[in-house]
Amino acid sequence: MSNHIFSKVFNNDDILLMYSPVENNWLKPEKWWTDGRKIHVVMDEYAKFVYYSIK
Repeated sequence: MSNHIFSKVFNNDDILLMYSPVENNWLKPEKWWTDGRKIHVVMDEYAKFVYYSIK
């Protein structure tokens, strides 16, 4: 998603994105729906994804 947004903003620039994942002990993909705070974080990310996809 970040690459999509970046491409829209910096369409013709010679800028390269480099990704570096980090270990996430807080939000496990298999159990995110078991905690209200985690549900909020995931839904917030989906909302941003939709917003920037149609913007």
